[in-house]
Amino acid sequence: MKKLFAMLLALAMVLCLFAGCAGKENPTPSGDAPVSSDAPSNEPSTSEPAGTDFDYSKLKICILIHGLLGDNGYFDSAAQGGKRMEEELGCKVQVVEMGKDASVYEANLADASESGYDLVIMGGFRYYEIIEKMAEQYPDQKYIMYDNIGNFTDYKNDNVYAYSFASEQGSFLAGALAALCAKDTENFEFVTADSKIGVLCSADEPMLNNFVCGYIQGAAYVNPDVKILSAYIGSGQDTVKAKELALQMFSQGASVVYTPAGQTIMSIIEAAKEKGGYIIGCDNDQYTLIKDTDPEGAALTLTSALKPVGDTLFDCVKAYGEGKLPFGTGENLGLKEGGSTLAYHENYIKAIPQEIRDQLDQIRQDIIDGKIEVWRASDKTPEEVTEYRNSFLP
Repeated sequence: MKKLFAMLLALAMVLCLFAGCAGKENPTPSGDAPVSSDAPSNEPSTSEPAGTDFDYSKLKICILIHGLLGDNGYFDSAAQGGKRMEEELGCKVQVVEMGKDASVYEANLADASESGYDLVIMGGFRYYEIIEKMAEQYPDQKYIMYDNIGNFTDYKNDNVYAYSFASEQGSFLAGALAALCAKDTENFEFVTADSKIGVLCSADEPMLNNFVCGYIQGAAYVNPDVKILSAYIGSGQDTVKAKELALQMFSQGASVVYTPAGQTIMSIIEAAKEKGGYIIGCDNDQYTLIKDTDPEGAALTLTSALKPVGDTLFDCVKAYGEGKLPFGTGENLGLKEGGSTLAYHENYIKAIPQEIRDQLDQIRQDIIDGKIEVWRASDKTPEEVTEYRNSFLP
């Protein structure tokens, strides 16, 4: 009996030993933490997009408008971009009009940064310092800043993508067009032998002077002897003063006036109708906006130097979902990148002779190829800009 008991006990010990080894068939290597059911998932979230399978319907976006909608230009274009994000991508987009009081913009941006949006979008060349400050306070929030790269070309934070428009390049084309038209007395009713051209800008500021000086460069490129009237309204909302200055320009012999003038362009078109002259719009396609409601004004609008805010914002959001938006950088979008060009609509084709259109197409390609360099007024001193502008006065 004692021998049988000893044998059974030994057998039991062997079986326990095998059972223990079976429980350690896949041991956790030393130094590695065991996998927990509570561990973070590796699935992409809306804040960390991952390629073509990204679900845009989960993306929450806030677009802050530093002004009021209804401008038929810059602000409306941003809102139209948001609408495209909703309709074509399925994003959830909130457009917030912040009004004209810039003192509330920082608080609005802070509120948006705390509201659970995946992307917060804000524009305006005057406000990059606000975005820079918020980006540092909310490092987990992703921001897109449009129409100003500020100091973001070497930006230290990796949660901001900033881009600006090379408005001087589109304005160069506008200036070349204006100067060529101002010499064509055969095809343009309001052009005379001694016609001048003009540029009416909302304010005398470095970024806005990119429009003015780009326009002058383009005009001088095709006609070194061109005479150019220039004036500043002082505000992009003062429609009364804008019309007054436009009437003066047309009375002084300007046959074509370029209008980087904010929300005042309709009053400038009214001046063109009263005095007889042509308009080149800015930011949005002014002809298309008014052709049904104001056919007379539309007929005088030769083209517009476009700033495609809405389209570029849409492209940014699409790139974000593909994991291709380069946060931590700033880019300047010119003719080559589709950030600046002229509006090619039916009136442009009807009103502008083929010879002039061909010249403009060649100039456009030469800018893209680097054969024509267009300098930026924002890289110059105010004194240099004033001296250059005044050198073309009659």
